[in-house]
Amino acid sequence: MVRLLTTLLFASILIPQVKETVGAEGACYLLVDAGSGEALLEMGADEVRQVASLTKLATAAVAFQWASEDPGRLQEEMEVTAAALQGGANPLGLQVGDRLTLQSAIDAAMTSSDNTSASVLAEHIGARLSPGQTGFEAVNVFVLEMNKFAASLEMKSTRFVNPHGLDQGSEFGESTVRDLVKLSRAALMIPGFLDSISRTGEEVKFQRSGSGQSVKLWNTNELLSKDGVDGGKTGTTRRAGACLMVTALRDVRGDGKPLRVVGVLLNSSDRSAQMETLLEEAFHKLQ
Repeated sequence: MVRLLTTLLFASILIPQVKETVGAEGACYLLVDAGSGEALLEMGADEVRQVASLTKLATAAVAFQWASEDPGRLQEEMEVTAAALQGGANPLGLQVGDRLTLQSAIDAAMTSSDNTSASVLAEHIGARLSPGQTGFEAVNVFVLEMNKFAASLEMKSTRFVNPHGLDQGSEFGESTVRDLVKLSRAALMIPGFLDSISRTGEEVKFQRSGSGQSVKLWNTNELLSKDGVDGGKTGTTRRAGACLMVTALRDVRGDGKPLRVVGVLLNSSDRSAQMETLLEEAFHKLQ
């Protein structure tokens, strides 16, 4: 109990209390040169918004960072608990007692925005970081790590409240496109992260009552493998609207040295078409 109170007190100090912006209108975006960080196109880059499943960019980044300390951690088996079944996307159809590896959970969370898998890995890592914590308490420990990671990147307008991005009661995770671009650029440097957001489809395996199960998941990012787009993450909730992060690599100067652009778009009426247009404009500026 003392450990939990200390954790919550630390979280209240560390996590910025961002004003809720329910009903924010219009799209906002930022596209940058991934190498230099130079802004190429932007609109409303510092507006605080809900960001839906783009939250999972931080979830995967923290998970991969933790796993990098021991590569064997990616193959650790985790058990699905009742605390992980919080609603939203559960494309694997996971049930209490099922078991899957950390790698499989990341694959499901990033390929098809699996909320249950994101919660399972958060609970597992949180319990490893703070022995004795289980269920929601362990998830809170993991979310604290997400916010510490954001703070290390000076994401001053960001507040994560869970590992999946769903609105929960009166708690809303919030960020800006500028902060999410910072997060994306940093995450792309972490081994395994780009691969996790680059797959158009993935066969994800798990165990149920000792029997192997397998489900084919498909990525909802329609731009993947198109015009140099080699990674991305979608997200949608009523409050956030349709959101999209992408990264693309093109040899726009014809010198054999391709340039990478990272872009984040929130609350778009047509995220794929709008981001496709923005990418063209951004790469044109780099020529």
